[in-house]
Parts: sequence; structure tokens; C-alpha cells
Amino acid sequence: MINKQRNKNRELGSKNQPLFILFIDNLSKGVDQGWLRKTFNNYGVVKDAFIPSCKRSKRTGSKFGFVRYDCHVSAGVTISTSNGLWVSDKKLFVKEASFGRVAYRNVVAKLYKLISINDLKVQMAGMGLDNIDIKAIGGRSVILTCSSREMEKLIEEKCFQRWFYESKSWNGQAACTERFVWLCCYGMPLNGWSNNFFKSIGESWGSFISTDESTMKMSSFAEAKILIATNIFKEIDEWIIVEVGEKSYCGGLGYKLGNRAI
Repeated sequence: MINKQRNKNRELGSKNQPLFILFIDNLSKGVDQGWLRKTFNNYGVVKDAFIPSCKRSKRTGSKFGFVRYDCHVSAGVTISTSNGLWVSDKKLFVKEASFGRVAYRNVVAKLYKLISINDLKVQMAGMGLDNIDIKAIGGRSVILTCSSREMEKLIEEKCFQRWFYESKSWNGQAACTERFVWLCCYGMPLNGWSNNFFKSIGESWGSFISTDESTMKMSSFAEAKILIATNIFKEIDEWIIVEVGEKSYCGGLGYKLGNRAI
């Protein structure tokens, strides 16, 4: 009765914080909860570890256990790293735990337009999708974490097309591949000063996001600033040739890290 209650608590957890519970199958006879916690602490902070004392896995006939993280990154890294790992004479099988046919899923998605994480959560909640955890990775990429049921609902209602143009299941190997950068343009011709002109420059280095407000207000012609999302992580310091009409102009291009966050 005590074990059943403890498992139930692990499943439900806090209403506002998803639990990331992993099922560890095919444990050796000598393994205890202390070993389980210590071993899987190598992949992230284990909040709880549990091994049923009188139960055996239907799949392997061996002991099994559960570890709980409060971070989806740690859970994903644990699965991708330890599933199939040999410990003593046993090959571990590690996956997301399922209680009552509810399992948590992680999806990496890229926003097709900029929106803050808070605004995105509010919009999703307005469509009845209020149990989805969203975290920024970098640039326009985010990780969505929710139950399989919520993910199915998200896909069925075609909500992905509303916010995202690219998505894939996360296996723990995602990394930041994009950053926001302000391109600082110097010596730009005044007769080419327009949003379309700066957009064409920005698209040569990444995905154009916007032109700085002071640039478009023509507060000063000494510098124009263009916000882009780019996978270029090296320093940008170039001379560029731009053409306006039939005349070519030589200008300078530098960068500042973008302060835009989603």
C-alpha cells in the first residue's frame, strides 16, 4: 500500500511542473536505490529513485526501478546515454515511464515568427493546451514537453502550423545552432535607405528578423542595425559592396550580440 501511494505521487507531482520519470529495466540483483540515485545522478540531479522490492519486470524477469528528474534535458540525456548500457552482466533498458498510458514527450520546434515564451504559453492555454512546458534553446528554437495525449491534441488541431514551421522528436542530442545578432552597417548609401534594402543585406548572413526602429526613423545615417537569426558563430567583420541603381558603394559590416530573447 505504501509503495502504491509513492508511485502515485511520482505520477501526479505538482500541477504546474511536469515530472520526468524514467523506467530503468534489467537491473542486477545487488542494485539498490542508493546505487540507482548515485549512478543516474551523473546525467542530472536525481530528485527521487525507487526500486519495488517484490516485483520483477515482465520483459526481462529482472529487477526494475524509477528515477525522477525535474529537468527535461537531464531526462533526455539519460535516455540517449544509458539505454543499452551494460552494467555488470546486465544490459539496461531506459525509457520514459508510463503510468496509466500517459508518457511524457519532448519535441524540438522552430518558430516561424518571433513570439515570447510567455505569449506562446498564453495562446496555447487559450486553445486548451495549458500543460505544455516550453523552453528556449537559442535563436528561434524551443523544446516542448508534454504528455503524449497533449502532443497528439497539438498535432491533431494543427496548432503546429500556427506557430512552428519545423519540428522533430527530441532524443537528447539537440543543441543551440542559431543565435540572434545585430548587424551594424556603416557607410550605407542614403538613396538605398529602406527596409527592403536592409533586408537583402540581412538575408546574406542569416534569416532577417527586423530593422532597428531608430534606423527606420532615420535618427542617424552613421549606422544602420539589422536583427538576424544566424548559424554563424564567428565574429562578423567585413567590407561589403552594395549596389543601388547603377552605382556601387563600399560599406562596413560588424555585429553585436542580439538582445532579443524568445
